[in-house]
Parts: sequence; structure tokens; C-alpha cells
Amino acid sequence: MEAPPLPPGASRLEAGDYDLLDRARRASERAWAPLSHLHVGAAVRWAGESGEFVGCNVEDLSQAGTVHAEQAALAGAILNRTSTSTSTARLLTHVAVFAFEAKTNRVASASPCGACRQLLLQFNPEARVLFTVGDDVVDSRLTELLPHPFELPRT
Repeated sequence: MEAPPLPPGASRLEAGDYDLLDRARRASERAWAPLSHLHVGAAVRWAGESGEFVGCNVEDLSQAGTVHAEQAALAGAILNRTSTSTSTARLLTHVAVFAFEAKTNRVASASPCGACRQLLLQFNPEARVLFTVGDDVVDSRLTELLPHPFELPRT
């Protein structure tokens, strides 16, 4: 299913950010969403030579095993990273999320959910997050979206 074009607010983005959001838009076309009909795509930009990776949501009929687009994109980045170090220091630089309603083919709000924010934050709390909200695009930082994340006590 073809996704609608990026909203007008995307025109103010720098070229690299626009392209990343468009990659998320194209990934949303591949979503498997038979329950919600909400097609979500995500694209992450990874530091260094690892590059950019995309993912889409995959709904599970039981809903317990549903995979979010951000999770899928991040898994691809981790799988394809050049370093096998377990250090997560500043690996993630950008996240872009795009969503549309398949029944109406209209752009939907695509703010990452709390679980995805927490997951992404581990890889760089200062990573930029771009997501659609109506006719606009929000450009934020993970720390702004999740100012008080869960943290394990340091020993």
C-alpha cells in the first residue's frame, strides 16, 4: 500500500533529515497492521560507517508479540553495526517515524510510544527524533520526550 506524501511541515527540514523521514515513510508502506490499520515506519541513523536502517510495525493477532517500527529499525542497526562492542555511547544520532491510517490513507501522529522512547534513549539520550503530527513534523530530542527515564542503579 502506498503511503501518502510527507506533510507540508517536512519542507522546512534539512535535506538529510527530510530524506531520513522519507525513508521512514517508505518503510511504513511495508507494515503488517491487520488490526489497527496504522502503518508505521521508522528510520534510524547510526553513528560511524554503519549508516541508516529502517523498520516497520508488525502486528501480532494476540497483540503480545507486536513489533514496533522503532524496535525493528534499531534491531537492524544493532545487527549491522561494524563494532561488536556492547557500549551504547552515542551510537544513535537520529530517529524518524512516519505513520498513516491505511483505511483513509491520511498521515497520522507518529510520536514514539513510551517503551520505544526508553529503548532508544539507551543508545543516546540526545538523539534527534523527527515524527509527524498532522501537517507538521516535530523535531525533538529523546531527553525532551522522556525527561525522567527508568535507570538501573549503578553499582
